[in-house]
Amino acid sequence: MRTTLTCFLLSLLLLTACKRNEQSPLVAFFSDSHDVAVPIDAQRDIYITISVITNGVHVNKITLEANDNTYGMRTIKDTVPPIGVNDSRKINIKFTTPNYASNTMLTLLARVFTEEGDIVECRKYLTVKSSDIKWDMQESVTMHSAASGQKYAFSVPQMTVVFPETIDNDTLMFYDRASADEEQPQLMTMSWQSDKGLYFARFESLDFSNANIAAIEQAYQLTSRDNVITNLKTDDVIIYGTKTEVFGLIKILLVVDEEGSANDRYIFSIKRRSDFKLQQ
Repeated sequence: MRTTLTCFLLSLLLLTACKRNEQSPLVAFFSDSHDVAVPIDAQRDIYITISVITNGVHVNKITLEANDNTYGMRTIKDTVPPIGVNDSRKINIKFTTPNYASNTMLTLLARVFTEEGDIVECRKYLTVKSSDIKWDMQESVTMHSAASGQKYAFSVPQMTVVFPETIDNDTLMFYDRASADEEQPQLMTMSWQSDKGLYFARFESLDFSNANIAAIEQAYQLTSRDNVITNLKTDDVIIYGTKTEVFGLIKILLVVDEEGSANDRYIFSIKRRSDFKLQQ
């Protein structure tokens, strides 16, 4: 039976061999502003995004090729995109990955062609590394608001919702913040806080399902961290941990703010690294 090697692609370098001047007739570049790691197995779909800006030219083709020592040069996509003469679009291209061996070097080459003869090339260099971090997961967790009278905190060690008053004072947890409005104490604050050493960082471009520990740690270092996170909304992806160490990710699935406060709640999925250990 063939053993599937789990691995991830870690971006080493992002180059855009393109004209970024506003006077250029054609501008194209890989859209991911942060080169983060993407974990893949054999036959895993990942998506490459190319931004294209046209200034009076007609784009008639976009190609994406992958080149590595195992499979050589392969055309991933050859497409006619729906881009206008004076337009700005993001083109998503699906790449079904083969089963790369660890340390494989991979080059992605995107080309944008116009009827007028302009060509822009963008290259992205990646390397394959092993991924050995496993995750503990809780999906579709319901945590209520502080004014609801129901469980409004989440214990990271227990991976469950709790009343914060009923657990040990040193337990790592976060909770929904109560409204400070004396006239409207039942308002939902859309904010969480931790007094137990947890910090939060919002990082929208992370893929909750696929980002591995290297990606998350890199993103954590690029983002401001605080023990309070505000303006929570559906689809937020939040990294949590200490000031320096990552524990895991949270994906907000739904924020429910109904009339009154009895059923105000957050629904989220949370994953915690399996080697998580309480600080002594």
